[in-house]
Amino acid sequence: LSELVSAGVSLKEDVVPVLRSLRECDAGKMAPLDEDLSQVVVDPDPALASASASGKGGSGLLQAMHRQCARLRFSAGVLGFFFPWVGTMAVAGASVACACVALFPVWVPAEVGFYLYLREKRRRLLRVSEPFDPMEKDECMHHLTCIQRSLVNLSARSHPKISTQFFEDWFKGSSATDITRDDALQWMSQSFMFRDFEALATERERRIVQEVTTDLEGILQHDRLYGADYSYRTEEEEEEEEEEEEEKVTRRKGRKTRA
Repeated sequence: LSELVSAGVSLKEDVVPVLRSLRECDAGKMAPLDEDLSQVVVDPDPALASASASGKGGSGLLQAMHRQCARLRFSAGVLGFFFPWVGTMAVAGASVACACVALFPVWVPAEVGFYLYLREKRRRLLRVSEPFDPMEKDECMHHLTCIQRSLVNLSARSHPKISTQFFEDWFKGSSATDITRDDALQWMSQSFMFRDFEALATERERRIVQEVTTDLEGILQHDRLYGADYSYRTEEEEEEEEEEEEEKVTRRKGRKTRA
């Protein structure tokens, strides 16, 4: 019993300095981070120094306990800092995985349906090289009416010269007042029948193109496009302009010769 009492007193003398040292660490009695540690003079704890000098208990056990407590406190701090972040990432990853698994039966049919839709749409867009029925007049006029509405709206809001630019892009710089009925026939045939007017196979196709070309002249007579006086350029007007151009060229040559 006396040995047990003496061992308890000795343990108390060893543990108290360790606890005091840990408390001083908590109070911030440590060297600054920017200070050279080789120049720091550490005052040993009086109790530890007396215990070490008297040889009681052995300082090796105290140092080992102190180091072990420091490791535990450091590990606890690291875990306390990283555990919430790691836990949050784990919960988020598990949530995403559960959502993917739950939506997989819905996503696969949607993806397959979208693929089939695009495949069919692409096949219809590439049907030019396949035998197909000619486009009906109503469908052609629907497209032309949509184009007219777009040109009128844009010219009224932000692009007053959009109709002129539209025809210049189609006819390589020429205005709508410069195109003849034959030019319009070729234009409508290529736009709706996907071939030249002379290459149309049936009389029905040629009739549809001719009727659409006639209606196109009325569409271009809108007030915000080319006005009620617009009409296709006739062959007589074209011949007259060619003759006038020839006369101008002849006059220039004559002037050069006289000069």
